[in-house]
Amino acid sequence: MPQLFAIFLKIFDPLRQTLLAIPAHNGFIRGIGIAADGKSFFSCGADCTVKQWALDPDNFEAVAEKVLVSRADVCK
Repeated sequence: MPQLFAIFLKIFDPLRQTLLAIPAHNGFIRGIGIAADGKSFFSCGADCTVKQWALDPDNFEAVAEKVLVSRADVCK
């Protein structure tokens, strides 16, 4: 099994300044999607998890709400 490492999900402002860096996944982040209501977003990683994050744009905070899918048993 390959060695996994923490990857940070980063949120930037228009000038490319980092507003927030979150340790999100063990391994690369493969995709990100924003919910239609703009209140949360999703990330999927090489660690075979899909996570939902609450987003507060006024305070530039993101908090992991829940792990929606975890398939570490089949992820190699």
